[in-house]
Amino acid sequence: MSDLGDHEAASLVTDRAAQCTNNTERRAVLALWEGAGITQAAARRQLVEEVLLPILDPRNAGATELALEFLPRLVAPIPQGMKRQIAEAVDRATSASDKLHNKALTVMTGLGYSTTSTGWFGRRRKIRTDPEG
Repeated sequence: MSDLGDHEAASLVTDRAAQCTNNTERRAVLALWEGAGITQAAARRQLVEEVLLPILDPRNAGATELALEFLPRLVAPIPQGMKRQIAEAVDRATSASDKLHNKALTVMTGLGYSTTSTGWFGRRRKIRTDPEG
């Protein structure tokens, strides 16, 4: 894929992602994206929107865990204008599972997101989804 331009490589990755039916295939697509070394902002934004965000599925904990595993390596630095979308998708996908929620907090704070306290006595931390978060 190193001979392809960023837009062509991103299109190839998104085409493969659209055909995924299980987490083994999703892992292969995320590894393909990682190996492609795509740096162009529009191509990276396309990948986040068309590959990463759909994998962050609250109905598929395995896919969400996979996305969290790859997230730091794929989105850093976060493409301009994507910070809120990523935070909201991660929050939706992990809110039903304490294990995934805690993993998401670790991953997202590592990417520079801040957290806020919620719930009874402020005991639960939540990823801030505002632009400054």
